Amino acid sequence: MPHKPHIWRDTPPFDGPLLNAYIEIPLGGRQKFELDMAKNAPAVDRIMPEKVGGYPVNYGIVPQTVSYDGDPFDVLVLGPAIPTGQLVKGVIVGLMHMEDETGLDSKVVISRVGADGKPTHQLTDADRKRMTDFFNRYKRDDDDPKTFATVPGWGTAAEGLAFVRKTHEFFLQALK
Repeated sequence: MPHKPHIWRDTPPFDGPLLNAYIEIPLGGRQKFELDMAKNAPAVDRIMPEKVGGYPVNYGIVPQTVSYDGDPFDVLVLGPAIPTGQLVKGVIVGLMHMEDETGLDSKVVISRVGADGKPTHQLTDADRKRMTDFFNRYKRDDDDPKTFATVPGWGTAAEGLAFVRKTHEFFLQALK
């Protein structure tokens, strides 16, 4: 019997040279949505405290990936706010190295492309600083003192591509 379509399970990570990204949290959003795997729909995980502020970038997952923490691999999408639940495509422009209480939690950074196929947004030093500052502090107000996050640095687009490929391999291995 065929199964109902599922955004994470049935969408490939790549569409040609472009990476697919399912948006969970729009730029500026304080509601931390996560894809509820059983319902195949976004669900509110928590609301970020006002003093932490909203997410500095669109945040989501790459379909058909399983990261080192057991969750889908995270993606940060440059540009204006994109509504929760949208699937977008873009080119990899970098990698944000990150660690938290679960271990390695890096995030690939993409930009959507224009009609010419070129990125509509560059990953600037100001973007890196804004994202680093946010992710270094966004768990400080959690009730659990064991939670933390740190951004030790940034990687290249090639490193981001390698992470996506590896986490897609983990997904395929989980199917076996």
